[in-house]
Amino acid sequence: MMTTISQAAAIERMLLMGELFFSGTQVSALVKLKLNPLLCGPTGVGKTHLVQDVASRLKAKYFRVTRSDWLVVGCRQGRPSVYQIMDTVLSHDRTLVHLDEFDKIQIDFKTAGEWSASVAQDYMSVLEGKFQIDEYLATTQFEEAKKPSAYLVQEKLRRSLWLVGSGTWQQVYVANRPGSTIGFTGPAPALPAAVDQDSIARAQLISPELLYRFNSDLIFLTYPSLTETAALLRLTGLTALARELGLPLDPAEVRWEHGGMRALETVATRLALEKLRREKPTPVTLSTLASARPRSIPTAGAEAPRLA
Repeated sequence: MMTTISQAAAIERMLLMGELFFSGTQVSALVKLKLNPLLCGPTGVGKTHLVQDVASRLKAKYFRVTRSDWLVVGCRQGRPSVYQIMDTVLSHDRTLVHLDEFDKIQIDFKTAGEWSASVAQDYMSVLEGKFQIDEYLATTQFEEAKKPSAYLVQEKLRRSLWLVGSGTWQQVYVANRPGSTIGFTGPAPALPAAVDQDSIARAQLISPELLYRFNSDLIFLTYPSLTETAALLRLTGLTALARELGLPLDPAEVRWEHGGMRALETVATRLALEKLRREKPTPVTLSTLASARPRSIPTAGAEAPRLA
């Protein structure tokens, strides 16, 4: 699949940040580096796929968790998400943890509700590297000879756990673009320069204490441009299929805002259905359905027709 301009730029930057992190270069000129990237982009633009691709290129284990399915420490059912992260890190040399739906974390820990406050506190402990290691070791089964010390667990988490966040922040975009009514949709896929960490914090969509744990240079992803859309249609074979069927396929009519990159699936499905319809020897119509009905319906008790 072709990589768009914004995706290529995001991949390049994230790979550099990941290499710095996993190489142990987390301090430069006595200043700690901010190596946790934060992706911002509309739904369906390819954030999850991009982070997975970066993890694969860095030979890191990919682990995705969202706010919606986060299990807080102390939950009665299931293993807490923090412990799942620790399990994964201890089992692999490199781990990329993708904190998705990061824009949905409530800003006010006190009034957002007990569950939201607990999730935010868990996120904070992960971002600060302050894990409850003693509790984790006490609730995790290890082979006695392989049970690590608290110090080894802490060092493994510090060196091998790379955090990447992502979200949409649609409310910020709408607030800065009054002409836009649905999230990121609009007449042009221009980079929303007004959407930055400060504007996100001002909109009170996420606690600054959480937000500023990431690199302040947000990584923006946008829908493909018209030229990129035409190239995607060619590379996927959809342009050739449309030409074979004698149907027009205008790149400008691909509605990325209606499902993001899945818009290609909609185009492909429409063309596949049309091709199948034409290949059918007898199209199914109301007239063919009527001719397929029995001429008469036997009444109850009537003798069944005999075969000659």
